[in-house]
Amino acid sequence: MPFTHMFTFSSATLTTVTVAAFGVRPLAMYFAPSVPVEATIVVATVVGMGVLMRVRAALAGTTLVAPWWWSTLTFLIVTALELIVVVAERGTTSGPNAGAAGPVWTSHVSLVAASLTFCPLMGLLGAKRPQDRAWQFIVFSLAVVLLLPAAEGALFRPDSSLTLHAARRWFLAILVAITLVTGLPTRRWLATLLLVAGHVVLLGAHLPGMSQAAATLGMWRSPIGITLFAMALLAAAHPYPRRRTALAPWDRTWLDFRDSFGTLWGLRVIERFNDVARRSGWPVRLTWSGFEFEQEVQGELILQMRAAMASLLWRFVSDDWLQRRWPNADANTLATIERA
Repeated sequence: MPFTHMFTFSSATLTTVTVAAFGVRPLAMYFAPSVPVEATIVVATVVGMGVLMRVRAALAGTTLVAPWWWSTLTFLIVTALELIVVVAERGTTSGPNAGAAGPVWTSHVSLVAASLTFCPLMGLLGAKRPQDRAWQFIVFSLAVVLLLPAAEGALFRPDSSLTLHAARRWFLAILVAITLVTGLPTRRWLATLLLVAGHVVLLGAHLPGMSQAAATLGMWRSPIGITLFAMALLAAAHPYPRRRTALAPWDRTWLDFRDSFGTLWGLRVIERFNDVARRSGWPVRLTWSGFEFEQEVQGELILQMRAAMASLLWRFVSDDWLQRRWPNADANTLATIERA
């Protein structure tokens, strides 16, 4: 593959670039001497933790607190483990031992780190009262299942690099697909894409058909993956596109819930609300984009809608969360609200 940009500062550099032009080499061979991999991981960790600390207060009273804890815990564990792997493998990418095989145990540690990143997703899938607390045992059980291959390899094949069975590879691919489906249809689509990209980078060696592509990243697998996670957190805290400020209270409530809890719970709430509306004979229907009315909005109907939504959302959010978005006003006040 020809390179269009080659900077030569010495005959040694020229030789390296010329050799690299005839084949794909790990990225670390090009950039490790000039850009410290460890520093990239540390900076990404600081950014990601800063975002997590900032959004914590906004989640008070919702069932998203548990997924937040899983996100914080796993982010710290993943970055710590990946730093250990990078330090252990540094001697194989530069210096006199460049090109030598890295320690076998690093493949086990890398799988542990990458597998833990699915815990927040599983926490979100169970974010519904009253079972949200007991659901954390399910999240822990998933973590144990995902860590079993690394544990088995360390116990029974400590001198061999870790290789997953095809069934386990596809199970990881399914988890990546669930992550994509959960957030892609929401306003946090960019955060979802960045998160999925981070999963693919860290798990590339264990995903079907991705092992060779992952090998080209070399030592940059860890910093790229963790940076993608930090960028996903930033994008989630500042979703795009910016929402119009003139949204009606009912639409603002629904869209905030949809974008926070994702596709699974969003579709469930749509189904339940429309069932109530159909049985009650209301001229309103809840869609993925908001409420649709068949006739002019009436104050009494809005009160009934709010009561229905409150009965559905109490399993996920607090009364204060709902009150800030959809004030519990009287019918005359609500009847004067015009839809944006």
